[in-house]
Amino acid sequence: MEPELKAQWERFPSLPGTHLTMQKDGRRSWQLISNDGVVWASCDRPTFTDLKSVISASGWTCRWVQVTKPPMGDVALKAIGAIIKRADDSRDLVEAATNTFVLRVSGHHFNRKADSYLTMSNGTTIRLPVRGRNPKNGMMSAVTESGTTLIHYRLNYPRNSRLFVNGNNLVDIAVSPLGLSFPGIQFVVAVTCQCLSSYFYSGGTF
Repeated sequence: MEPELKAQWERFPSLPGTHLTMQKDGRRSWQLISNDGVVWASCDRPTFTDLKSVISASGWTCRWVQVTKPPMGDVALKAIGAIIKRADDSRDLVEAATNTFVLRVSGHHFNRKADSYLTMSNGTTIRLPVRGRNPKNGMMSAVTESGTTLIHYRLNYPRNSRLFVNGNNLVDIAVSPLGLSFPGIQFVVAVTCQCLSSYFYSGGTF
């Protein structure tokens, strides 16, 4: 691990702000929970960005709406559970009852390509740059176009452990003090919490 990146990885637990982890809640559902036990967001499926998933946060219940569909070949792959990496695949997260727009996710983090980004209801764009060469030293940030870092992420694999495809219970999240006041931050965390693990995924291997 590069010395500077290693130091950043090791300092992660001491970052200021609110720290979150993902925890399983029932047979298929997952929650994002802070260190003091507050549930930030929940999802009825293992993947928050699954088009069939329902995400609850801040008193809202939200669903996904496909905006730009990938080519038919990619649609067929998605139907059998594959992760699609095309940048022209975009999805809107909307409030389920009123269809109020929350945010848009465009593209995907996949096969070591950080192509996904978020567009918020106020027009703010959030990018998700990744640092590190493998899952055991990988780190990611959620950064606005003005350069404000909202969220930090790392994958916390136990020493000498195997690399598992499902990194849900291995992702550490730290919402920065500036991120805590960002409108819709709970939903930003929810739809990006699995991007770092999917960045290193390449269709069956890391």
